[in-house]
Amino acid sequence: MKSKSGGDRQSRKRELDRKSQRLARERTKSRMAHLETLVAHFRETDSDARFSSLVDQLSDVVRERDSLKGLLKSLDFAIRSHLDDTAACREMPRNISAQPAQDSPDWGRNNQLAIRHPTTETAQSSESLQEDPFLFDLPPLPTSFIWGQEDATALQAVLPGCGCLVGTSSDGGNTTHSFWRQLNELWKGLPGTDLSVEDEESEDAVIRAVLDGWDSIGARSQSLATCRFLRRLDELPWMQPNQINRLAMLSLTRLMLVSQSSARKAELPRWLHARPSQILPHSNAIDFVFW
Repeated sequence: MKSKSGGDRQSRKRELDRKSQRLARERTKSRMAHLETLVAHFRETDSDARFSSLVDQLSDVVRERDSLKGLLKSLDFAIRSHLDDTAACREMPRNISAQPAQDSPDWGRNNQLAIRHPTTETAQSSESLQEDPFLFDLPPLPTSFIWGQEDATALQAVLPGCGCLVGTSSDGGNTTHSFWRQLNELWKGLPGTDLSVEDEESEDAVIRAVLDGWDSIGARSQSLATCRFLRRLDELPWMQPNQINRLAMLSLTRLMLVSQSSARKAELPRWLHARPSQILPHSNAIDFVFW
C-alpha cells in the first residue's frame, strides 16, 4: 500500500515537471519572437533620414567640443605665460635704487625739487617708504634753492628714457623713430599685394635665412615681397639675436602676412584674428599684436 502511494506521488511530480518545462519553452519562444519583431522594426526605422542626421549632428558637436577644448588650452597657456612674466617683472629688490641715488652729485637738488613739487604717486606711497630705514639715511639739503634752467635740465636727466625709442640706426646716426613707426614704414609697400602665392617658398626661405643668413636664400626668394619685408624687419636694431626667438617671430609674422587675403586665414588661431575695434582707422603695426 505504501509503495503504491509513493509511486503515485512520483508520477504526479514527473507530470508537473514536464508541464513546467513545456510552459518555460513556450515563454522562451514567445520572448524570442517578440525580440525578432523589435529587431525588424528597428531595421525599418534605421532607413529613416532622422537617424543619419542625428549621427551627423553628434559628430559635429564632438568636433566643436574638441576645437573649443584646444582653444581653452591655448588661452590658458597664453594667460599663464603673461601672468608669470608680469610677476617676474614686479619682483624687484627694495634697496636697488636707494644706494645709487645717494651717490649722485645732484641727488640733493633733485630730491629738494621733488619735495617742492610732490606728485600724487609719491604721496600715496609715503606709508610704504616709511618702513625702509635706508631711505632716510640722506645727506643734508642745501640752504638755498632757485628754480632755473640748470634745475630743469637736471630734472630731465633724472627721468628715464622712453622704452619705445631705438638707440641708433644701422648707419651710425641717431634716430627717434619707435619700432611702431618702423613697422608702419615697412608695411607701406605691402597693401594690395596677394602674398598667399608666396606661402611655400617664403616658409622655407625664412628657416634658411635664420640658419645661414639672408644672402643664402637665393635670388628668387630674395625677390619675394614677403622675404623683403621679413628681411628688413629682421635687420631692425631691436630684433633679438637669439635664433629661436628670431625664427618664432619671423615665422609667425610670415604666417599672418600670407594669410591676410586667402582662405587660410580661417585656419589661424582665434587669438591671431583682428578684433572688432581694428575696423576703425589704426596703425598697421597693431595688426601684428596678438590679442
